[in-house]
Amino acid sequence: TSAMCVGHFLHFLCQQQGLAPAELSALLRLFKRRDRGNRLRDGEGSDQRKAQEGQVPELREAWHWQMPYSFAVELQQSMGFVHGTHHLAPLLAVRDALAAQMWRFQWSDAAMQATWRRIAKDAQLLQLTEECDKLKEAMGKEALKGEIEVQLADAEAELRELMKPGASPLVSCTAWAARLHALPLAPVTLHAASRVCTVDAEITRTTGLLKDKLWEAQKLPGELVAGFVRFDNALPQTPQMIHLCPSDAAWTLQLQEVTERGMILQLSFSGDPQDLDLLYSAGSCHGSLCVSQRGGVTVHFVPRLARPPETVVLQSFPRGAAKVPCRVARCTRRGFAVTFADTAGARRYEASAAEAALDAELLQQVAPLPEVSGELQEDMATTEGFIKPTEKLRLLASHSGLSLPELEMSSPPDTMRSADGGFPMEYPTLPSPPAAPKERPVIEQPQPPTK
Repeated sequence: TSAMCVGHFLHFLCQQQGLAPAELSALLRLFKRRDRGNRLRDGEGSDQRKAQEGQVPELREAWHWQMPYSFAVELQQSMGFVHGTHHLAPLLAVRDALAAQMWRFQWSDAAMQATWRRIAKDAQLLQLTEECDKLKEAMGKEALKGEIEVQLADAEAELRELMKPGASPLVSCTAWAARLHALPLAPVTLHAASRVCTVDAEITRTTGLLKDKLWEAQKLPGELVAGFVRFDNALPQTPQMIHLCPSDAAWTLQLQEVTERGMILQLSFSGDPQDLDLLYSAGSCHGSLCVSQRGGVTVHFVPRLARPPETVVLQSFPRGAAKVPCRVARCTRRGFAVTFADTAGARRYEASAAEAALDAELLQQVAPLPEVSGELQEDMATTEGFIKPTEKLRLLASHSGLSLPELEMSSPPDTMRSADGGFPMEYPTLPSPPAAPKERPVIEQPQPPTK
């Protein structure tokens, strides 16, 4: 037979790796086709399922699904263990599924023939739309002064470039696979296809001095400063790592791998190694450790997280130096919010995104889709009657009381005024970072009343 039950495969992995229930659930979702074409029918293999379901309760649903053996190879390919264009089967499956139907894009009311350029453009548009939805949720809640406005202006600039005829952006593998989720294929096939012919993204790392890149800095009680750090160029995805260190630090940290269980860091020095204190924050897991030599640093998350953290925040200090930690929140492709002590010395930040990207021209060379005659003219005609995302952004901002700056402005306005031009809007600030008590507090016990 060329197929097996998903339960058998996940049970094998559970015995070999000791996977947690959340990890098993995530793997099972990868093997479920959207059209449920690989779900076993009622009564098919029921005796075997009943015998196996009791062994691992978390795998009860997995025994109702079937997978070809190729899914195991695609799982390795989606995780980066299999490289090269000689594993073309997943990408060819995606190409054939796209060529077999008309595709409905976000900027067109009518279904159109799919091309790799249109798919990349639509995937980038979907990513920007989701980012704008998150900004909408943050309006008036936790956002700092200027934080929403400058990001909306940056998003508008990206959307204007994206909606130009012939735009063919580099798109992250995750965004590309997410846009194709409606195809009658398993998610593991989509992720494996995205890894066939990747290219390095144009910008994967950005750095700068914390105070120099701070927009709309606010003075808070307790000699604290809060603001939004805006990157010079947007990253292809939310940064996987943000590293804060002294401005004259002679060391760098790179995030090599991160999972629910822990992470592997690479520490390098430009000169002689020195002892460092490292603070880390990954989701709900926080801790500290001491490192003293270059090379790999392994950190175990205790307790294990339910899912891999979206962003890992690292703060490093020379051993024995005063540790004045910062608080980082709401990381995006364009920057992050931060609170730090005004008395702290100059700090440098490094933000990095390690995911590779896809290029439409390379995809067309490896797995060509039928060319569309007059593609650019057709795109222009379909977008003329469609309300542009930039206009939606301005409507969204005006209804929320924000005044979006014009695209020609090189910096956001000094204040954010309400829709009627009144006083600047007030935004709640980030809480200050917790400070360790200098001495143990003494709690006075109540005394009995005196007669």
